[in-house]
Formats: sequence, C-alpha cells, structure tokens
Amino acid sequence: RGHVAASINREFRRIDKVVAGVPGARVIVTDSWIMKVTTYHIYTALQSDCHVTVTESRQHQLSPDLTSPIEILTLRVESINPAVRPFNISLNSADYTDFREKLRAPIRTSPNVVIHQTISELFLETFRAQVELNQRYKLPNGQEVEPCIGCMQVPASTKLVRLCQTAGMDNESECQQCFCRPMWCLFCLGRWFASRQDQQRLETWLSSKVPCPTCRAKFCILDVYAGKEPRGNDSNANLKNGGAKVRGNEKLKVNMERILQEIQDFRKENNQTLNGIKEELNKTNQPIEKAETRITEARDNGVNHE
Repeated sequence: RGHVAASINREFRRIDKVVAGVPGARVIVTDSWIMKVTTYHIYTALQSDCHVTVTESRQHQLSPDLTSPIEILTLRVESINPAVRPFNISLNSADYTDFREKLRAPIRTSPNVVIHQTISELFLETFRAQVELNQRYKLPNGQEVEPCIGCMQVPASTKLVRLCQTAGMDNESECQQCFCRPMWCLFCLGRWFASRQDQQRLETWLSSKVPCPTCRAKFCILDVYAGKEPRGNDSNANLKNGGAKVRGNEKLKVNMERILQEIQDFRKENNQTLNGIKEELNKTNQPIEKAETRITEARDNGVNHE
C-alpha cells in the first residue's frame, strides 16, 4: 500500500493530470491511475490492469439559455485484479476528449450508446477542413520546427498570413498582419479561435475575427495557413522522432554548464574568503606565538635565577 500511495501522490502532483466531474464525485486520471474521489470513498484502478466501458449517455437541458443540452456519460471501470472493485464514473461529454487522450486503457462503447459531439468539437472539424482549403505556408530553409507552445506535444504547424483581401473581401478588413513565427498547432489554434467566440451566436463563428494568441493581431479563418516544410527539411520528422527531446537535452546541457560555472565561481569566492581568513588568523597567531615565546623565556630565566 505504501508503494501505491507514493505512486499516486507523485503522479497527482504533476500538472498534466486530467480532473473532471463534480466536486462530490471527482474523476482524476494520471499517467498510471484512474481515480474517483467522493465524499467518503476513494476508488482507484491501475490503467494497465483495467478497461473502461461507456454504458450510458444522458442529455440534460439545465437552462433555457443554453444553446445545446449537456450530455452526461456514465463509464464503467473494471480491473482484472480481483482485489479492485469495479466502479462507475460520470463525465460531461465536453471532458470526454481530454479523458480519452489521457487514458491508456482501452475504451469500449456499448452498442446502444451514442456520444454526441459538442459544438466546439464540431467547430474544430469545420475549422480544420477550412484551413486545409487555404494556401500552404512554406517554411524557409533552415528554420527549425518547434513544438506547439499550447500542447507541447506536436510541431507548431500554423502561420498567420493576412491574405483575406485577396480572397475577395473588402479593403476595410479588420485583419492585421501577424509577424509571429509558427508557434501553434492547428488543433490548439482552433480551440483558441473557438474560445473567443460568442457562445450565443453560433452563426458568426466562421466569419468572426479574433486576436492572435501571441501578438494580438486580429485574423480570420482565411488567414490561417498550415505549414509546409521545404524539400529536404526533416525537422518535422526529427521532432516526431525525438527532436524535441534533443532540444530539451541541449537546453538541459546549457543549464548544467551555467550551474557548474556558478558553482565554480562560488568556490573561487569562498576560496578567496577562506584565504583571507587564514591570513588574518596567521597575523593574529604571530603575536600570540611571540607572547608565548616570551613567557616561556621568562619562566626559564626565573628558574635559572633560583
């Protein structure tokens, strides 16, 4: 039990865990564990030993102001370990995508259960399809493809280029030129685009303009270009095959060199301080040694005199 508690405690402190559900029945997914935390009980299951089944889907219209009903999914977590009791968890369908991406265990769906896509998920599919129709942005030779700063999982594959006027729009377009290098993947940029929309006016989402998440220059969906690497540039493949780790190691190496230099400087300063202290002690010891020598000589003289 101590080993299990230490593993759960270590993974729970990481920022990449998924937390969903209501406070009275919180669902937490870490790299290795699935947990359900209620008021009086904690249910845990090791991901490698369990499988998850979507058993029920319910829709609730909680408020007339909502543009679409809320869908609640019920999932059954069962483990091959006989000591672990199966338990049910409830999730909002809006959290199901993050839950599924974090979960390593297989997810099965009962034949009579239909998981409806949320408005944001439908918009992301439309956003991705529209961007694929836009022109491709060719990366300059020698430019390194960095990880997306939103998810840090995939390469940054989008570039904002103001070309909506050439697509037939008027000259009074509010879009502005963005000078940022590719820093976001298509999925993260689409989620940013959707988060800036008026949730009550779905018909304006595709035609609206939002600020760049980095420099705040306004852009529309026609200004989003998917990146296209020049021929012979394998930085994207290198990133997928460990290029990000190489850059991480290089940064770690630079940080280690800086730390070692600081340690050496600290040692030099301490050595200089220690040397100064030794010199002061030597100066102090010299008069003491002379006084001890005089006392010894006086004692010797007194004995000889007697």
